[in-house]
Amino acid sequence: MNRLFVPLAALLLIVGCASTRQETFELSVKNQTGTPISVWLTKDGPPDEQGWESPELLAMMPQTATYSFSSLEPGKVAHAGPLTGRFEQGVNAWLRVYQGLHTLEEILAISRGSHDRLDLLLVPGRHQITIVEKDGRLVALESNHQP
Repeated sequence: MNRLFVPLAALLLIVGCASTRQETFELSVKNQTGTPISVWLTKDGPPDEQGWESPELLAMMPQTATYSFSSLEPGKVAHAGPLTGRFEQGVNAWLRVYQGLHTLEEILAISRGSHDRLDLLLVPGRHQITIVEKDGRLVALESNHQP
């Protein structure tokens, strides 16, 4: 049984590593709403990496943990990247946009689907995104995506 276990474990390790991909993103986000917005780049699964942490993951870390998200005033543009991350099979990058300026605790209270939050699934490449408000909700207009 031991003879079978070692090669099987090695095969699983190789297959597991092969399913992790490296992806790069470059973002330009313009706030075309009438109020400030907060933007946060994250991913929805492993492996955990600095700079890709979700607000939910950061809330579980020691108080000394640092986090970064951008606050963006109306009419202003924020740029990020190129940012590279490792993604396991089925894991995706997300840009979260929150209406207003918030602390980490306030961001945690704004759930997916709220009119004060917009979740944008990102594919690798360059994105030029404009955030507008329509019928009281945040909406994203992507003017350019380049793989």
